[in-house]
Amino acid sequence: MLPPDIETADALAHLTVPPDRSPGGVGRRRFLQAVGLGLGGAVVGPQALAALVPGWEDFADAAPIGPTDGVLVVLLMGGGNDGLNMVVPTGDSAYYAQRGALAIPATTALPLAGGFGLHPSLTFVKERYDQGKVAVVRGVGLANPDLSHFTSMATWMQAWAPGGPPTSGWLGRWLDGMNTQPDPYRGISIGSGVPLHLAGATTKATAVGSSSPAFGVSTDANDQRMYQVLRDLGSASTTTGAWGDALARNGALLIETSAAIAPSYSPELPSGKLVKEMTLAARLINADLGVRVLGVSYGDFDSHANQPAMHDARMAELDAGLRAFFATLSPTFAGRTTVMTFSEFGRRLERNGSNGTDHGTASSLLLVGQNVAGGLKGTPPSLTALTPGRQLIATSDFRQVFATVLTRWLNADARQILGADYAPLDLFALTPGQVVPPPPPPVVTPTPAMFNSLVPSRIVDTRDGTGGTLAPVAAGSPRLVQVAGQGGIPPSGATAAVLNVTVTGATRDSWLTVSPSGVATPDASNLNFVAGQTVPNLVMTKLGGDGKVVLTNAVGSAHVVVDVVGYYGTAAGTRYTPLSPSRILDTRDGTGRSGARTPLGTAAIDLTVAGVGGVPATGVDAVVLNMTTTAPDTSSWLTVWPKGATQPNASNLNYEPNDTVPNLVVAKVGTGGKISIANARGSTHCIADVVGYFSATATAGRHLALPPARILDTRSGVGRTGTAIVPPDQPVELKVTGVGGVPATGVTAVVVNLTVTAPTTSGWLTVHPTGETRPTASNLNFAAGQTRANLVVAKVGTGGKISVVGSVASCHIVADVAGYFVPSP
Repeated sequence: MLPPDIETADALAHLTVPPDRSPGGVGRRRFLQAVGLGLGGAVVGPQALAALVPGWEDFADAAPIGPTDGVLVVLLMGGGNDGLNMVVPTGDSAYYAQRGALAIPATTALPLAGGFGLHPSLTFVKERYDQGKVAVVRGVGLANPDLSHFTSMATWMQAWAPGGPPTSGWLGRWLDGMNTQPDPYRGISIGSGVPLHLAGATTKATAVGSSSPAFGVSTDANDQRMYQVLRDLGSASTTTGAWGDALARNGALLIETSAAIAPSYSPELPSGKLVKEMTLAARLINADLGVRVLGVSYGDFDSHANQPAMHDARMAELDAGLRAFFATLSPTFAGRTTVMTFSEFGRRLERNGSNGTDHGTASSLLLVGQNVAGGLKGTPPSLTALTPGRQLIATSDFRQVFATVLTRWLNADARQILGADYAPLDLFALTPGQVVPPPPPPVVTPTPAMFNSLVPSRIVDTRDGTGGTLAPVAAGSPRLVQVAGQGGIPPSGATAAVLNVTVTGATRDSWLTVSPSGVATPDASNLNFVAGQTVPNLVMTKLGGDGKVVLTNAVGSAHVVVDVVGYYGTAAGTRYTPLSPSRILDTRDGTGRSGARTPLGTAAIDLTVAGVGGVPATGVDAVVLNMTTTAPDTSSWLTVWPKGATQPNASNLNYEPNDTVPNLVVAKVGTGGKISIANARGSTHCIADVVGYFSATATAGRHLALPPARILDTRSGVGRTGTAIVPPDQPVELKVTGVGGVPATGVTAVVVNLTVTAPTTSGWLTVHPTGETRPTASNLNFAAGQTRANLVVAKVGTGGKISVVGSVASCHIVADVAGYFVPSP
């Protein structure tokens, strides 16, 4: 065992150079200390400082760093870090034979590759390593090792070829070359002194403390008067010479800077020396003051005795410090910042008699950053082929690492700074600021789904707690709704659901959006309503991966009712055939009722849907109808269900007296090719236009659901040139293929939520395939000034377009696409 050390790690960590004692040097250093003392989380840039502090430009030129400038944080682990217990050779029996109880068990080391692992405390380092953001360089040391702390540390800090100048550090010489114009921000040392590696021949880093500001921030009246006197003193010449002027200006500068940045020093820097200083280092970088190199030192790593407790604590501090640094570092600088660790030497392979290890030679260092070339680097030293003194033989000169950092990260002439050429190492995958776009995600071709119709079933009613919640849906509190496994939908395998959604009891004018869980709320709406109104709309919505949808109310609160009428799945079901709209029921003129021109009362009627309007006479599972009620004499609702089944507790249309309300209905076909329609109260006229049907026809279309996407908004010019209101009888030809997630070709029909707003008078909208004659049908009916929505399943016409045309009224039109149909293979 070596004799006890007389050199302490604390002295080692502060191996410093003489301070700059010129008037300008004092001013710059004190100013940076003020910034460090009070910076906290503030982002105080040079322009802000110039505005706050008169005369700032006279002695500092702190320009923000460029987009390709690298920032290097050098983390000194003083005292001789045990590289073998930091980067553990878990696959080498010689390590376990020589270390005995000091060895890190292979079962607890964090596995890397090739028989190596990390110390168990380095969990954050392991996370970054797995992301390819940590380079572990093994076997790094001196060509002619010296086991003195001071000699070895001076050699690392100077990093000059043998026989070079002993009074400057490698990063200090880099600063000499950078500082053609004095700039105290280029290099910063966090602590009370400037270590040798940050001191050049003419330039050195500035020491910055990590305590909060004290002088200059008091609000006491007497203190404020004193501050004002010092401000006045520093604003003009003191007539006492350069030193007097520098001190006066420095005092004024300290007061102004402390007062400006103290309010931003919240929350306080965390506790723990390394965590605190690494957090401050990240904040200094975030402030974009022009910082290019920062030095942070900690220890002690001189583990001659009782090493496990000491070294375990140091590794935990290292991991916590790095975690705090990268948690604080702004993403703006993530691709421009690298942290490098180093220590003056490693530890011997053998355990000594005091349950520790003595001074050694080769060790490992880490480079951590977004642009490093992650992985194990360098050749690990042999644990059996040792020197005559039984020391490890370094396989990489430490100046190879420094030369690579200088050349690849700081864009410097490494030979000029180090005095010789050194073979570079593979340490960086990208240059500072360089971003390689991630590879495109694999192309996943979704499987078109088939439709399964259901007898309507209520799965949510916030008025009575059906679905689990007895409370309206409020703005800012989206409601997650489980759909899969409810109302006849299977627990798995469903890609989309067909829901009749009704809003009632709204407290404010608002709109409701239904979207799949797991995605951001889209810029789209499904229902629009005014306070107190009851409004229904059919929704065909993609389900989230958990089988849920999200109900989002924009303003106020409203009760929501959800009835399931069907779902799409890939396992089985029927396919969709779109039709040009055709009227098959109109109680006003007797269409569909053998000429009976009477409104619906409370007695249910049966409507034949098979064999009419283009629907086949047989083999039809469900029909898609646009249904409209008009001239009701009381508040009521309409329910549609397959003939022969029991009338469900569900609704398809809700309306007020004299209101005209449309809604899309997907109705399962019952006995005799018919559906049943019931009005709950009073009487109302009813109109039905068939727009398609579902059947087992092998060539008919299958469905693909999409998150809602806006493809038309005449108010803002989306989907249409210009923002003018749409006049009556002037069709808007809307391109629906190749937009909003819909393929450019092969689409037979689209699912579009259509909204009208600001109509000049009462009227209606009709949607039909572009290129076909406008039918006698309507999709959306509205009153003057009303905003109303309705779902449309529209057959695609010429050029991948549908035509939307208004009758009577001028209005604005909004369309959100939510799915499409493609022919079955």
